[in-house]
Amino acid sequence: MCIQAGKLLQTYYYYNEICRHRYPSLSSSPLPDPAPAQVYSYHVHLLYRQTNQAEVRDATAIREEFRSKFSGLLGPDCHDLFHNDYNCMLDVDEGPAGPFPVANWSVFVLPGSLEPFMEWAIQNRGRFSVLVHPNSGCEVEDHTDWTLWSGAPYPLDATIFSHDKPFPW
Repeated sequence: MCIQAGKLLQTYYYYNEICRHRYPSLSSSPLPDPAPAQVYSYHVHLLYRQTNQAEVRDATAIREEFRSKFSGLLGPDCHDLFHNDYNCMLDVDEGPAGPFPVANWSVFVLPGSLEPFMEWAIQNRGRFSVLVHPNSGCEVEDHTDWTLWSGAPYPLDATIFSHDKPFPW
């Protein structure tokens, strides 16, 4: 049975329920009733082993196919990870970077555009893993608790994150 990927997006993210659990500094502050952490954007990552030339070649080919497929929905390439006004391809990480133990290419996606980008990525990922995560500002939760994986998940190093509250920082 096939399920539309967009149906998975109907989950609400309650930052003050989760962030207070992880961050004691927030638990001492009186907070209003739980409210969803606003999701400002998403990232779609395709992860691959940079030491395997065939994987680098194939991951690059998928990236170019993605760019071609969505040329009408993508603006110019962007370099800011979080604050863009349009969907865009981010710089390729040709090796481990940030929380990722391997190379990856990624796309910055506005909330209204996530469904077609995510559906295509998970259905055309080949042998690679795809990570989809929100960008709310709760960096740890965005990369751990609130992720969607297609393929085998990779262990991410969440110790590199420094923000424990929703945007704006």
